[in-house]
Amino acid sequence: MKSSNPKILILADQAVFSGTNFLLTILLARTLDVAAFGRYSAVVLAMYLIVSVLNAIVVQVVQVQAAAQKDSRAYISFSFWLQTVVLSGILLVGGLVYRFLPLSLSLWTVLPLIWGFVMHDYFRKTLIALGRTTQVLTIDILAAVAQIGALVALFWLKGSLNLYLLLMGVAYVLPFVYGVFVLRPLLWSLRGQWSGFAALHFTEGKWLLGSALVQWWAGNLFVVASGIYLGAQALGGLRLVQSLFGILNVLLQTFENYVLPTTATLLAKSRNDAAHYLVRTTQTAAILFVPVLLATAFFPKQIMQLVGGEVYMEYGFLLTGMACNYVLIYLAQPIRISIRVLLLNEYFFYGYVLTLIFALSSSDFLLSNYGLIGVLVGLLSSQLILIVFWQLTLNNKKGFFSWKSFISF
Repeated sequence: MKSSNPKILILADQAVFSGTNFLLTILLARTLDVAAFGRYSAVVLAMYLIVSVLNAIVVQVVQVQAAAQKDSRAYISFSFWLQTVVLSGILLVGGLVYRFLPLSLSLWTVLPLIWGFVMHDYFRKTLIALGRTTQVLTIDILAAVAQIGALVALFWLKGSLNLYLLLMGVAYVLPFVYGVFVLRPLLWSLRGQWSGFAALHFTEGKWLLGSALVQWWAGNLFVVASGIYLGAQALGGLRLVQSLFGILNVLLQTFENYVLPTTATLLAKSRNDAAHYLVRTTQTAAILFVPVLLATAFFPKQIMQLVGGEVYMEYGFLLTGMACNYVLIYLAQPIRISIRVLLLNEYFFYGYVLTLIFALSSSDFLLSNYGLIGVLVGLLSSQLILIVFWQLTLNNKKGFFSWKSFISF
């Protein structure tokens, strides 16, 4: 029974973390007008970009190296200070640039929220890497309670988006204090080891950073461009639609976290067993995917009205289009896993480079002429490029998965 506890805690934490984000997004969409929700969505996109950068430089290296370090506490302490310094530098430069932009949100409400959000991401992923599942659940519960409290305060005070951002920044104070308490980062005693740790992160992080930036922009360029070309209101509608597919994102993350290592283990013994397992798992995942996709495809306006109110009904077509996009994402998942387990990582990266090139070259034409329909066309085309390129790579490298095998098994 004890051996199952960590898995139960991980599932409980995922439910708390994902459920809180989903609930806050829906409630906030109903509280703010569409344009204000769009401005909030722009802040969220900025936070996720910074998270991608810090994950590449710090967190992803920690996930691989933490167990291999003789002095684990010294190494984790170094990672905390590296995260803190790099994040501070990014916010300092970003804050200076922000002051010259014609934006309505107060810099002093945006910066605390970004700081809290990014540091919380560092704490939870580092604790996961260290196997401290109870502390991961605790820090996420603290954040969830504080965030819900911030939203309740917004309702009670009938405040603006600036007030909400400030309250959300304050909400991360308690989780931050708890994270520092459980990691207990050292400082002065690390001086003799810093150069070695820094060299390690520079060597591994520089490649991860390039890959992370390419993947982020390949996946989000059309979304960012929608805010620039079409305004905050269009961005708000698009981001709400993306948020509604959060449950499928959790399934996709679970698919990769568990199916990837299992497939790799089976592949070391038998290619046929690995292929059978990947096909069966993909077929099983369809049981969870299909009902959600059918509901969003056939009842888009009703769903948008339910979660966002009548003002969002006009964005129902985005829900249908995004459902089509998730069909392609589902089809790409076993191909993606195959590329990873066969260690074809350079082709994994090249696929995202191709989609980024496509996005950069087509976004102006698609959005200028077709608006949000152009965004959907861009997202669908990007997924098709990934599927075709990765499948051709597998065929060329004699990979063990193809959609012909899916039908035959």
